[in-house]
Amino acid sequence: MIQRTHHKAYYYFIAVGIVFFLFILTTVKISYSSFTGIDQPLKLKFFNPVINCLKQKGIDTNFIKNIVLDNRTKFDDKYVKINVNGYLKKTDYAHNFTKNSVQKAKDFYLRNILTLKKGRN
Repeated sequence: MIQRTHHKAYYYFIAVGIVFFLFILTTVKISYSSFTGIDQPLKLKFFNPVINCLKQKGIDTNFIKNIVLDNRTKFDDKYVKINVNGYLKKTDYAHNFTKNSVQKAKDFYLRNILTLKKGRN
């Protein structure tokens, strides 16, 4: 009877430890990557290089502001590669240009041309 109590306590502490560990991991990620409504000026400043680049390409400033200030827009560092020393080569996408992939892209374009034109306007 005493051994069963010890086993139950052991499994209980292991389960609590795992839940606590997962809680800490998710809390750190959420607090690291999210902005609140109060942080809108900070968010605009943070994304300023992207905003300037889009403005130079002629993108509507209201559209840019709406996207940047949307609560779903966040910085995700897993997509960032910094090429300070020039060690990264430009990515080669030549393997994607097979006859089949080009045909599928054309088919998609032709099936969705009306929707794509609406998005352009």
